[in-house]
Amino acid sequence: AYGAGETGYLLTSYAGRQKYWRNVLEPAIDWQFARESTVGLYYRNNIVRNDSSAYEDSTENYISPRVTYWFDPRNGVVFEYGYTDGEFQTSSDFTAHRAYARYNHRLSARTTLFADYEFLFYDYDMQGSDYTVNAPTVGIEYGFTSTLSGVAQVGYFWQNPEQFEGKDG
Repeated sequence: AYGAGETGYLLTSYAGRQKYWRNVLEPAIDWQFARESTVGLYYRNNIVRNDSSAYEDSTENYISPRVTYWFDPRNGVVFEYGYTDGEFQTSSDFTAHRAYARYNHRLSARTTLFADYEFLFYDYDMQGSDYTVNAPTVGIEYGFTSTLSGVAQVGYFWQNPEQFEGKDG
């Protein structure tokens, strides 16, 4: 799930030990409209400025609406969309789209099976570097206690660049 304080990828042009400053603003809002169902919106503004002219500055704006809906106590879905606008001082700027869907099925109060699918599309200003990524996975989540859970997940991905050979794994 995404939200304030999320971990993971942050757009950046920082690649060394030089002095720099980063300002990240991550407001999020969620509305719970049923016991376990929510609608939310997450936004991130990430600014990196380097003191050295050897490294470029960057700015990222990312917005992501999301819906979690449980049809009944055993079956639920999650839908997310993300839009990124990445601007760089000298490298190619880009826009990216992320679509994510997940189906959850509770076997018990502690055990949930899930299948999800993520699609990414990166559109660079520079010709020939656009690409898509498809990434389906399946997994199981188990709650050992009310504050400790574990997840096992397997999946596959394939990347389709516009003018190069794709990758998969």
